[in-house]
Amino acid sequence: MRRARAQEAESLTQIARAAKAHWGYPREWLALWREQLSVDANYVRTHPVLVATCADQLAGFAAIEPQADQCELAHFWIAPTFMRRGIGRTLFNAVLELEELQTCRTLRILSDPHALEFYLAMGCVQTGSAPSDIAGRALPVLEHKL
Repeated sequence: MRRARAQEAESLTQIARAAKAHWGYPREWLALWREQLSVDANYVRTHPVLVATCADQLAGFAAIEPQADQCELAHFWIAPTFMRRGIGRTLFNAVLELEELQTCRTLRILSDPHALEFYLAMGCVQTGSAPSDIAGRALPVLEHKL
């Protein structure tokens, strides 16, 4: 685990898009989410972004957006070739150790439905749901007390 570098932004975007596509979503939905699944160099410079590496390859990344006493987990993606190896668990625990979280009481997560079980296993509690930008679809909202 280490801080992301601005020049890795395109690789992080590719990881996010591949991870989302891994769940079999229709192309139309993936196109709709294209901007949300993008990371640019400025974002990496201005936000706490961690990368997980494995054998000198980027295996995943996470980003938080601190906001007063609550922080938002804005990105949390594992490259499909590295899924189910414990990298997500290690990355999530590293996020909880970020010094930027020290002023936050909770970490809020707007989760993909496919990731719900992972976050629950990590000690998060589902506090509700939020409407998706896809009609008729809801996204789990979770919190992890810090």
